[in-house]
Amino acid sequence: KRSNEIFNRPTPKADGIALVDQNFADASLRALHWRQRVRLRQIALQDLGPSALSRREVARAAGLTEVQRKRFDFVVQQFKRNSAGYSVALAKLIDEVPNGQTSTEIDDARQKKTLITQDFEASRIRRSDALQVQLKRLESKLTAIQRRRWATLKGPRFRRKSEG
Repeated sequence: KRSNEIFNRPTPKADGIALVDQNFADASLRALHWRQRVRLRQIALQDLGPSALSRREVARAAGLTEVQRKRFDFVVQQFKRNSAGYSVALAKLIDEVPNGQTSTEIDDARQKKTLITQDFEASRIRRSDALQVQLKRLESKLTAIQRRRWATLKGPRFRRKSEG
């Protein structure tokens, strides 16, 4: 329950694995100093980027109006709906490729499935980039106070070791 409060998540149902995962998360968070928990939340918000502003608790903390939050939420939900449709279409296209009987037919089928998957992945990246552009555009319309609050929520930029 404590990790749910920190990360503003609903308490999961008591169903086996989800409960074990939640118990592990709770224990892990309890082991952290409060400053570490705050920093972990900041890094999580950085990772989510502006899409985090579609969440009520984050939008409220950043001082967004409900209309602003709903705009972020609309963009995020639209992307999720489109992505789900693409996943179904990908599975259907792959299923339609005959598996083949001979080794040549099997290799051809594998190659076709690989090409279809690569094409869909490239499309997913383009859609993801378009989502980020839309979210950045909405983020740019925040007031100066809202931008400062959002920056405070995210904290100092997290740099991976590979970034130097």
